[in-house]
Amino acid sequence: MRDEHVGDLVVVDEPGARPKPVGVLTDRDIVVALLAKGIAPIELLDVGDLLTRDVVTASEDEDVSTVVTRMQRQGIRRMPVVDEAGVLVGIFTVDDLLRMLSDSLASIVSLIAREQRHEVAQRP
Repeated sequence: MRDEHVGDLVVVDEPGARPKPVGVLTDRDIVVALLAKGIAPIELLDVGDLLTRDVVTASEDEDVSTVVTRMQRQGIRRMPVVDEAGVLVGIFTVDDLLRMLSDSLASIVSLIAREQRHEVAQRP
């Protein structure tokens, strides 16, 4: 996770062409389940010993605001995204949302600045 700079792993039933999520392991799971309790060493455990098995997923055609509301209710920052057959197609994260909002806000700021320049140029 550290090497790939990711905060979670989606565990699937059978890696391959049609993987379905069966659990999620987050960096927080590791901290709360192990380090905070003083349990060591990590090498003695399997991913299956730590992962959250009640996977909350989003449908790939679900509205972003609906997904965000569900994430808020569940208290999670990352949600696997599945297709209509339940096959993993990606993951939606709060970081993704922040990037999306940041891009939208930057576009709005650019629009306002352009409008102001246009107004100044049109003055006699």
